[in-house]
Amino acid sequence: MMLVHWGNTNSKHNHSTTAYWADNWDKIPSDRRGNHSCFDPAKDLVLPAWKRPDVTSLSATLWSRPRENRKTLFYFNGNLGPAYTSGRPEATYSMGIRQKLADEFGSTPNKEGKRGKQYAEDVVVTPLRSENYHEDIANSTFCGVLPGDGWSGRIEDSILQGCIPVVIQTWITSYVGVENDILHPFEAVVMFR
Repeated sequence: MMLVHWGNTNSKHNHSTTAYWADNWDKIPSDRRGNHSCFDPAKDLVLPAWKRPDVTSLSATLWSRPRENRKTLFYFNGNLGPAYTSGRPEATYSMGIRQKLADEFGSTPNKEGKRGKQYAEDVVVTPLRSENYHEDIANSTFCGVLPGDGWSGRIEDSILQGCIPVVIQTWITSYVGVENDILHPFEAVVMFR
């Protein structure tokens, strides 16, 4: 049994989908890694990623902020790929999902000085690190939860700050026992559709 924070079954791929070298198993011969996916929902368990609680934001009860005080409709902060300074260069990074989101809604100008095609003031899609990350989430109604090289604790961050997590990913059929490509924490109680 494995306890993991990212339940990647690779059911629709016969190769590793990560760009992160330490998790890329393509170069490991099958006789060394076995002929199985990296996660088996029949025996393994997906747990929320461990995050050291931010005591300041929890004690400030940011999670209880009323919706009318949340001025940002959608928030995502993370690496957006090669169009941005310090962006990951691999086309496989995030399965292209973060790059597509930035193309459409990017709020920070890319290397060419362009914002997303559908840029809006109340939609934040940025690669810039925030000094007030938890406050930014608590000011948002919806928070993006997108793969990168796996999953971070964005589902947990969103829930802890009262922001509705929006999972954007290919191939989600949410129910244990149904063939999924990637399973998430809380899969048995939250329908990711």
